[in-house]
Amino acid sequence: DFNFYSIQESYESFNKKTAWIKYAEDLNAVMELCDLYVNPIRYGGGTSALFAMIHGIPVVTTDLGDVALNAGKEFCVHDPEEMKKRVIMYINDPDYYSKMSELARQRAKFLTDSDNIMMEQIKEIEHREGYI
Repeated sequence: DFNFYSIQESYESFNKKTAWIKYAEDLNAVMELCDLYVNPIRYGGGTSALFAMIHGIPVVTTDLGDVALNAGKEFCVHDPEEMKKRVIMYINDPDYYSKMSELARQRAKFLTDSDNIMMEQIKEIEHREGYI
C-alpha cells in the first residue's frame, strides 16, 4: 500500500523536494513549478499528467489507469521498484531528462489533437472489448 507521507519522512532529501498535490485550483500554474510528475499505483490523474506533459514535464506512472493511457508506454513502469529506478535516472541523467521532456511535449501535442485522440480511444475500446 502506497503511503506518500511515510516515504517522504524516510528520506530527508526527498522530503525537501517533493509535494503531494491532492487538489489545485490552477493546475496549469502548479505544473510550471514541477520537474517530474510521479503517479503511484492508483486511478485518477490523467488530466494532471497531460498538463505536466504540455509543460515538458516527464511522467513516471505504473502501467494501469488513465495516467498510463495518457502518458503512453514510454512513461510507464511495472512496479514501485522500477518507478524508483526511473526517478533516479531523471535525477542523475540530464540527457535522458531532456529526451523524455521533449517526448512528453510531443505526446501532449498528440493527445490534444482531436483526430489522433479519437483514433487512440477507439483502439483502446476495441482492445478492452477483445476486438483486436
